[in-house]
Amino acid sequence: MNEQTKEQLRAVLKDEEKTAAFAQKILETIDTDDESYEDIGNSVIHALLNNDADGLLIALCGWSADSLLNLMKTDLPYREEPV
Repeated sequence: MNEQTKEQLRAVLKDEEKTAAFAQKILETIDTDDESYEDIGNSVIHALLNNDADGLLIALCGWSADSLLNLMKTDLPYREEPV
């Protein structure tokens, strides 16, 4: 995960609405992921063993933190400032 993504995540943490929107986006994308349980389990375990937060998110929902932030931005219409 790059520094820009980390800064964006820190900004999300400062706003309850943004934090909730991020969680909602994760859960929505988990619901629509079509990977097999075996593939998900395999990817989750590898991500955990490698301390790979983006890998964990990708394993669970198919999107990295940066991609989830971008998806979240499109769902919040008042976005003027970066997330």
